[in-house]
Amino acid sequence: NYYCNLGGMVARDNVREGIRLLEQGLKLNPLFPEVYNNLANFQRDLGQLREAMGSYEQALKLLPDSGEVLVNLITARSYLC
Repeated sequence: NYYCNLGGMVARDNVREGIRLLEQGLKLNPLFPEVYNNLANFQRDLGQLREAMGSYEQALKLLPDSGEVLVNLITARSYLC
């Protein structure tokens, strides 16, 4: 998925633009759990914890056995406590 790869690369220098590209990629392919996880990581980095949790939860719906996504979701939740 072009936008998803590009979003990850761009986010290294411009997180907001990377998020925009990841979201654009998800419009083309909403069944890509790794992209939801990456999107959530960038949202978390910007302090958008509720948005990040929603993205992690979407990733878990698509990839329920992912330990990585589950740990990321739990970590984001712990920041809200």
